[in-house]
Amino acid sequence: MRTARSATIAALSGLLGLATLVPAAHASQGKSGELVIGSLAPESGEYATVIESLREPVKMAVDEINAAGGVAKGRSVRLVDADEGIESRTVVDATRKLIDTEHVGAIMGPAASTSALAILDTVKDHALVCSGSNTAAQLTKDGPERSGGLYFRTSPPDRLQGPALAELVLSDGRSNIGLVHPADSAGTPLARSVARALRAGGADVTLASFPPGSDPAAAVTRVMRAKPDAVVVTASAADGAAVVKSLIAQGSGPATLPVYGNDGLYDPGFAEDVDLDHPAVVAGLEGTVPAADPGGTDTAFDKAFAATGIDPFFSSYYYDCTILTALAAMKAGSTDAQKMAKAFATNLRGKRDCESYADCKKLLERGASIHYRGASSRFDEWDTSEPNEGTYDVWSYSPAAVGVLEGPDSQITIP
Repeated sequence: MRTARSATIAALSGLLGLATLVPAAHASQGKSGELVIGSLAPESGEYATVIESLREPVKMAVDEINAAGGVAKGRSVRLVDADEGIESRTVVDATRKLIDTEHVGAIMGPAASTSALAILDTVKDHALVCSGSNTAAQLTKDGPERSGGLYFRTSPPDRLQGPALAELVLSDGRSNIGLVHPADSAGTPLARSVARALRAGGADVTLASFPPGSDPAAAVTRVMRAKPDAVVVTASAADGAAVVKSLIAQGSGPATLPVYGNDGLYDPGFAEDVDLDHPAVVAGLEGTVPAADPGGTDTAFDKAFAATGIDPFFSSYYYDCTILTALAAMKAGSTDAQKMAKAFATNLRGKRDCESYADCKKLLERGASIHYRGASSRFDEWDTSEPNEGTYDVWSYSPAAVGVLEGPDSQITIP
């Protein structure tokens, strides 16, 4: 086992309002012809605790790309940073600056699904976006459509976490499940996905929802009337903490009834949000989270990143985003965002396997078609703009209310 620092980045959801960017000339390419990549990540706000996990892998990839001779026609790659923050206005303004002032051709990030939904109209026609931590189901459709085909993610979507979470619950022998979730664009689709998989596995499921940010007591009461042998919560950290607090108040917390959750509940401050004075009340709660090191891979990236001492929270997914973006530029022979986007998926379907940027670049230069085998995935299944497979770690809270990830042997792979 290994203790991990985490945050509720991937579980964030909700469509936020935004304005459309006024087109800027040559916005998709640096003034010298270089490929400018923006790292859009939370430098401020409550999710800033994981900034190094998200930003360092992008830097490592850029260094690797430049050491191998850059991208199309020998162009170098320059990295610039921008603060995603936690508000829609902050991330939209940061994205505009990256496009208008820095002339980025691609953006790695943003971290939160809400942030991604907020900038889709802004990046349209201007910059390729690849996030390694967005998981909201809404982005499967909205991502490509609203960005004009410029949005991609390497992190597995929530439609895959649903079956993974259900598999965990069913493997523990649970058959009568109460499922509580906020009625929002993240909690509802994930809850439905979990419910379908649970029912397919033979379990009875009682669903109850509540308005996000409100008291979930009534929803908890509804599922408890069915006398479940386990409760599943699909929510962000704040709403999830409210549900667990309500379960405890009704005498059905983790100490007396098995409780499971998605990655939103696996958060450094979750236990204290449930009970500041007695955080150990969450002990035993368990769930799933996209695997930091899928399959216990031992890639060159894994070894190099381990030397940094930084927690590998979605790190391999961001590394792969950056490498795939550079390979798209190589395949397209251009740093134009739209041309890179058209070439992006072709490097995941070719005949020649390769694992490093340098090796893949050499094959592309010889005219070969490649299948990039990444640090986060072998990319055997790809669906338009996102993976159609996902590997999930199993997590739990220890008696000391510390979040613990089980080892690779406990990972759940979907499909």
